[in-house]
Parts: sequence; structure tokens; C-alpha cells
Amino acid sequence: VDVISVNTPALIYDKEEAAMAQHRADAEGFLETLPPVSHPRACVPRILLTHIPLFRKWSEKCGPRRQAKSSIQQFYGDHFQNLVGQSESNRLLSRVRPVLVLTGDDHDYCTVAHPYGVIEETVGTFSWLQGMCCPSVLLLSINQTRAVQVEQECVAALASASLDGVQHSNVTGANDASLLVTAPCFLPNQLKIYTWYAVLGCLTLLLLVVAPLL
Repeated sequence: VDVISVNTPALIYDKEEAAMAQHRADAEGFLETLPPVSHPRACVPRILLTHIPLFRKWSEKCGPRRQAKSSIQQFYGDHFQNLVGQSESNRLLSRVRPVLVLTGDDHDYCTVAHPYGVIEETVGTFSWLQGMCCPSVLLLSINQTRAVQVEQECVAALASASLDGVQHSNVTGANDASLLVTAPCFLPNQLKIYTWYAVLGCLTLLLLVVAPLL
């Protein structure tokens, strides 16, 4: 399995911004170096890794793993935006052809489905200081045997017909539960832990002061 990391912050900035022009050119140049879909090397299952989540509909829900009540929606600010634009997101998906997309930035979990059956997992933060009472890590398990099978099936499809005429999900292993499995690992509520530390600390100090007077 190949992990493809793309500098999405560079892609979303305007081409006229001189400070970001070289970074954008580097990111676009990297995408052009990826083997085309008709190349056997493109048959290796890919995981797309980006900082900013990809575009989704405004009403798209994030699933049960999310701690916040609201979903991820597109907002713009000074040199930031919550999502990669729609055209750039489509370009990334069509160029990289990933079996899974892993993103961050939002600090909370969000699971959405993209075209071709591709699942995007926005990974939660490991620090409770970033707004999540229950920080976490995401465990990713890869079935290497199945990954080799997927690659071989894709190469066989290339040899017999045009890959463009074969369903993407049947070639790359997208939406294949036997290839990739993700599982969030949540830590206990950190605020409650430190609250109890403070309470027990105060009780200890109180006992140290009061005990000699008894």
C-alpha cells in the first residue's frame, strides 16, 4: 500500500499569492508525477494523506465517532478554509485514486463517503487542549495479503481491457472491508481526570492543615 501525502494548504491558496506560488507549484508538480491510471504502478492501493478535509455537501453528516454536534462545513477566514474546494477535491480523488483518505485539521472525527466508494476519515486530536475532552488516536490495520491480491486483479484488468472501463471500486479495493480497517482508540475524559486531581489535591492540603490541630 502506498501512502500519498499532498500539501493541500498550498493547493487552496490563490495562484497570485507570491509567498505560496512555489509551494503550490511543488504540490501540483508532485501530483503530475503520479503514474496515470493506465499504468501498472497505479494498481498499488493508495492512501491519500492531507491536512485539510476534502469537499463535501453542507448537510453531510460525520457519523457516530464525532464528539461535536456540528459537522464539518465550508468556512473561510484569513489564509484558511475548513475544506479543500470542490474542484481541487475532485482532482485529488481522480488523480490519486485512493482506497482511503485520512485528513486532520478539524480535531474531531468525521467519516464521509466520496465518489468511487472512497471513505474519508478525519482523525481526532490526541490533545485534549484542542477542544476534545476525549482525545484519541486512529488505529489503521492493513491486510497486506489482500493488498497484493487487489494489485494483481488490477494488473490483470489492465492487460485485458482499458482501466477506464472498469469500476474503480473493483480495481483499487476502495470500500473493501477486507483490505483496510480503521478503529478509533479514545482516551478517558481528560477534564474529569484533572478535576479529580484538583479535588483530591485540595482535600490532601486540607488534611495536612487540619490533622495537627485535632
